[in-house]
Amino acid sequence: MAKTNTTGMSDAHFRNRSKKKPKRPPAIRRAQPQLRRQQLIDATLECLAEFGHSGTTVRVVCARAGVSPGMVKLYFEGIDDLIAASYAYIGKYVADVFEQAMAEAGENPLDRLRAVVDANFRSPVLARNKLPIWLSFWSLIPTHAEIRKTHAMIYDRYRQRLGQLIERIAVSHSLDLDIRRTVFAFVAMIEGLWLQLCLEPSRFSID
Repeated sequence: MAKTNTTGMSDAHFRNRSKKKPKRPPAIRRAQPQLRRQQLIDATLECLAEFGHSGTTVRVVCARAGVSPGMVKLYFEGIDDLIAASYAYIGKYVADVFEQAMAEAGENPLDRLRAVVDANFRSPVLARNKLPIWLSFWSLIPTHAEIRKTHAMIYDRYRQRLGQLIERIAVSHSLDLDIRRTVFAFVAMIEGLWLQLCLEPSRFSID
């Protein structure tokens, strides 16, 4: 017969209670979904880089992430939604790189614009292993509404930021520019050079 203590509870009761795992603090429980989402996004980017869009399936992504295929449905509507979230993530990552470069350049708008140009052609933005990722995203724009929406969000913010710099430069140097057209031409030139560097690094150099 199990002994009882002064509370009337048996010693066995307290031994069983001591074996129970402590509950996670609320902050840790709240962090779990975000960690899982990021885990799936990181795996998606790796799969896009290695297999392209056609080879990036729910099963392949989950195998890379080390989770069950059902995990995607917990955090995303499906593989297209996951790819769109991955595009948004890498778009913000690059935007943050540009913001950091501008902050380090100071307040002069021309110096800040030069810093953005330089950041485009340096690591981590310039990386050949990221080219398949970007090409996968861009190839989906005509046929996938969510990717198209994400692309528009990323590039609208990028062009708006460049437009602010170019407008300040135009004013300070008394230049009569169509800011919108200048921004579009600037982005097209930068991305064309970036693509050329990724495709043929041995034949084309920024130096």
